[in-house]
Amino acid sequence: MPYEFENILYSTTVGHYSKPYSSKAGYHIFKNISERKALGKMKVQQILLAFPPDANEGTRNKIARLADSLYQQINKGADFGKLAASFSNDYASAAREGNTPDISVGQYEPSFEKAIWALPKDGAVSKPFLTAHGYHIAKRVALVPVVSDATNKENNDALEAKVKADDRWKTVKDFIYTKVKSKPGLRLAPYTNAALWSATDSLLAGQTPKNFDQQTELFRIGNNIYRLSDWMQYVQMYRYMPGGAATKPYPVLMEEFSNNSMFQYYRDHLEDYNQEFAYQMT
Repeated sequence: MPYEFENILYSTTVGHYSKPYSSKAGYHIFKNISERKALGKMKVQQILLAFPPDANEGTRNKIARLADSLYQQINKGADFGKLAASFSNDYASAAREGNTPDISVGQYEPSFEKAIWALPKDGAVSKPFLTAHGYHIAKRVALVPVVSDATNKENNDALEAKVKADDRWKTVKDFIYTKVKSKPGLRLAPYTNAALWSATDSLLAGQTPKNFDQQTELFRIGNNIYRLSDWMQYVQMYRYMPGGAATKPYPVLMEEFSNNSMFQYYRDHLEDYNQEFAYQMT
């Protein structure tokens, strides 16, 4: 879900509607129907007996009978994993004896999630249930509760990766740049962009630039000084566009370089901004 939508939903109280919101797709009005605590994640095994394309009623009934037969075998002690490996049409999980990636709320269609979260305890097996894909039989392996330990590195790394994968990461980074620009600030040294670009060209060509050397200061963030040598190291590593067919313009590289410098400064001085937040970015 887009970050803008999440902001609207989380600011709308239960039973109320949001104000109309305009996006590229049109206008949106949201209603907060209910709220609940986070459920965590579920480890499950599943057997999927998928419907072939354009399956007729006879084919669907045959698949339903097979699902019932497998369910009866499981209740009599048959190995769930071996049956999944032999019969499941979810080939990715079948190769792992039916084990799926951990499931959280909102990932799959409601009928599937409802059956999964209705399993009362580890080891419980669902009766065959129907979704748009076919018949499923699911076995609860373990409930993974919401991590409440703020120092859990594995969870923090997973959260950071998830945030970086969607549009909210840009919002987070913009917030960081604004914080650093206001405290302690980014102060530019007295040089012109044209002179810096010319010096950069010279160094990339193996020539000695005029009015610049490796120790020339470009800007400061707090007590940190960023010099021509730092800039050139960044340029040499990141000047090419994805694919390597073209180079980035120097203004784009400088924006990236200064933003990365501010981001690193923020990471190195988290205690100056928010002590409770420090664990999230270390």
